Amino acid sequence: TDSGHRQYTYGVAGSKAVRHWFSEVWGINTAQVLPAGVPRIDEFLDSRVRADKVKNLLQMYPILQNVAEPKAEVTESKDGFQNQPRLILFAPTYRGKNKKFAYFPYQNLDLEKLYFICNKCNLIFAFKMHPFVKEQVTIPKKFEDRIIDLSGYPDINDLFYLTDILISDYSSDIYEFTLFERPMLFYAFDQTSYSLSRGFHRNYEKCVPGDICTSFEELMNSLEKAEK
Repeated sequence: TDSGHRQYTYGVAGSKAVRHWFSEVWGINTAQVLPAGVPRIDEFLDSRVRADKVKNLLQMYPILQNVAEPKAEVTESKDGFQNQPRLILFAPTYRGKNKKFAYFPYQNLDLEKLYFICNKCNLIFAFKMHPFVKEQVTIPKKFEDRIIDLSGYPDINDLFYLTDILISDYSSDIYEFTLFERPMLFYAFDQTSYSLSRGFHRNYEKCVPGDICTSFEELMNSLEKAEK
């Protein structure tokens, strides 16, 4: 097989409870999957690290300075939306065979509609594209007060501290975000073709912890409902 996973002698998993899933995917015995925890999420438990990360983000990206950390007390306006902006993070995986051919089909985004919803619901919308995707999202200057590209920021985990809703598709970033117990939406406009080309290890529709949206309009409707 061409899969790089089939070349492992040993692998590392987060705990004993999930070893069998990795064993199945990698094609090695369960005993060869070493339960070593997930060190990259240890800092989630350190309030000082969290405070430093948030402070750094606010200094780097002034647009985020009005975004309250999730779960802070906020008031509602007469139309039912938050008076304080909330951060929506869009962090999809890449399309294409590998790093060399990685891309994201930006034609499946409508920034006009997105900006309208951001204004209506008082949202800041941030893109965090997969590191393999070299083509940046083009954000017209007239949208820059509501939409920002954070793809250049190195660690997506830091962005989770300020994120109220994560929008993903088939990316593994949902596992870390799950620890924050905040809502997620899934923009799966190409679920069938992705399943045929890359495949799923489990039933996608039964496993994802949030609404699945197959069109951008459906995504915007779900986002608006989530903010009510």
